[in-house]
Amino acid sequence: MNARTVIVTAASILAVLPLVGCNEKDTQLRILARDKTILTDQNEQLRKDIKAANDQMEKSTAELAAKDAELVTTRQKITELEGLIGQPPLPPPGKPTWVVAGDVLFLAGKATLSTQRVAELDRIVDVLKNKGQAIRIIGHTDSDPIVQTARIWRDNYDLSNARAMAVKQYLVSRGLDGAAIETAGMGPDKPVTSNATRTGKAQNRRVEIYILVRQTAEATR
Repeated sequence: MNARTVIVTAASILAVLPLVGCNEKDTQLRILARDKTILTDQNEQLRKDIKAANDQMEKSTAELAAKDAELVTTRQKITELEGLIGQPPLPPPGKPTWVVAGDVLFLAGKATLSTQRVAELDRIVDVLKNKGQAIRIIGHTDSDPIVQTARIWRDNYDLSNARAMAVKQYLVSRGLDGAAIETAGMGPDKPVTSNATRTGKAQNRRVEIYILVRQTAEATR
């Protein structure tokens, strides 16, 4: 190999080296750009996830505040009712005129009448309307302690009393005289059968309605 050949070969190598360096640099830049895109996408998804979590937390906080407000309102109503009722009247002697199963009127642990479950009360209203008869409504429960709705009801006496009052309010809304209706809650104190079975407990969860002997003042004029 002569000197000229060596010089040409060396020059060719030197000319290729910058190209090799440029290719490696371009590859690294492409990798960095790709990683940046991936990190940007991940960061955007993370922001979306954080926003969704914050929105859910705000929603849950609002729902909890609404439940707490509902609880306060319920407790205030109970306190007002306790002041009005005082010592609850005992059931009058004899059998009740009507017995409505508590499970028919109310969901478990609730004292709000379901609009789809008042057909029996409507039949009672049809009998009592315009007759001026005084009645007494007695709520009863089984012996199981309050669990799921313990934030609302202190005990079964509280719940049975509220259920009796709910029935009264419905009868009044249908036209009966509220002044002629007494209410009381006996809790588990007056079972009609043993609470040892589910069937027995269901029978003990009930609302009794008695027609009293006396009449309202308007009816006796």
